[in-house]
Amino acid sequence: GGPLKKPTLQGAFLLDGARIGRVDIPIGVLSLGSAQGGYGGQLKLGFPDGSDFISDVFLPVEVDLSQIPTTEQILSAEGLEINIRGKGLPMQIVEPFVSGFRAEAGIIQLEGSVLGSVNHPQPDLHLLVKDGKFSMDQTGVDYTDVNTRLSLSQNKLSLENLVISTPREGDLQPSFLQANMEAILNEDWSPSQATGEFNFDNFRVSDLPDQQIRISGHPQIVTMKDQIQLMGKVENDQNIKIDQALVRLKEDFFSGDTRDQLYPDIVIKGEEPTEQAISEGMDALLAGIPSWFRAILDVDLGQDIFGAVAMPMEDRFGKLGRDFSTIKVESAIAGLLHVELSQSKLLVTGDMKPDRGQVRILGKVFALKQGSIS
Repeated sequence: GGPLKKPTLQGAFLLDGARIGRVDIPIGVLSLGSAQGGYGGQLKLGFPDGSDFISDVFLPVEVDLSQIPTTEQILSAEGLEINIRGKGLPMQIVEPFVSGFRAEAGIIQLEGSVLGSVNHPQPDLHLLVKDGKFSMDQTGVDYTDVNTRLSLSQNKLSLENLVISTPREGDLQPSFLQANMEAILNEDWSPSQATGEFNFDNFRVSDLPDQQIRISGHPQIVTMKDQIQLMGKVENDQNIKIDQALVRLKEDFFSGDTRDQLYPDIVIKGEEPTEQAISEGMDALLAGIPSWFRAILDVDLGQDIFGAVAMPMEDRFGKLGRDFSTIKVESAIAGLLHVELSQSKLLVTGDMKPDRGQVRILGKVFALKQGSIS
């Protein structure tokens, strides 16, 4: 309606039979109508379990064909108002957007407002996760009793009372992570300051057939020299301890297509990795780390780590003699490592002491009584 050069728009879309991933949306309405100084709209989604999501939006933009605003003018227009409420979203709604994620239960509740403009928003948002239960294919771990509150107010981001349990049937002791964190954000949303505390207690990091790892420790996040640092030193009783670990590296880890699949950032052609390929791959991995982040951790390998490595020697003995030529090492491992990780380097120093193991070389088995790797 309205004049030709300054029309008013209004209407609504009804979603019929919609779904996101495994989540049905029996109620879905998107409406739009003119308002003083712009347009207002509402998005409402309702779910079978009674949860819902409602967002009211006001855009400070009027349709005027005689004076069509530029994109920058639209994005910079003050008066944006978004209000979010509702009983929450089923956690399963995240599945299509996160690879390997599969939720069994839980509610994600988002509430609050965003004012200002698109270019310079002033958020006051709160996200609550209630009684979450999900698994990740990449780790093989089932995460239960997931609860937390994540708040973004102006330029302050806070994570409050994060609790994640990783139990397995038959466990005799708890397995969980607790965390709290606060950060002050720059205009580009990168953190300028941050503090945080983590409490890992027998937490299951990986539960894959060939990689099972549980850790404990109390690392902290601090701001030092314009960097956000994850710190965990032995002298402060904040180090990471490996409570239990089983790691098996089979022959195809060291050659062939499987290596490319395990490390997509490291592209290796042929049977044997080159120093250049490994260096380029490591650079690609480190490049994914933000420039403002650095980790300095002491890692106690504890007394319950078992490693099994099979290294083929095909270049010398040929593929027909692969089984005969493969060197296999199976051993318990102890020691203390110091790890530094940043965008520019990965540095691991310390001692690893193999113990109570065996080595199979050229078909012969030798007992591994002691040794060290520095």
